[in-house]
Amino acid sequence: MRCRFCGQEHAWEIVKRLPATAALMSIKAEDFLGRSVQSDVLAAHATNPTVRHMHEHMSSQWYQLGVEHEAKAAALA
Repeated sequence: MRCRFCGQEHAWEIVKRLPATAALMSIKAEDFLGRSVQSDVLAAHATNPTVRHMHEHMSSQWYQLGVEHEAKAAALA
């Protein structure tokens, strides 16, 4: 299946129910998580260790923003 975040093909596992962390997310949180995936892809392709570390760090930061944003949105609901 083609990933809507990075555009690459990924194999997906079929599960009977979604894990709690895969609950519906706000568009903004989904965007942050998509940017995290994009940074992971860039890190995987980086040949320079400094650049790879920067992309890994950015991936972590985007992921945290997504989680924090979703928690704030859930608290307001």
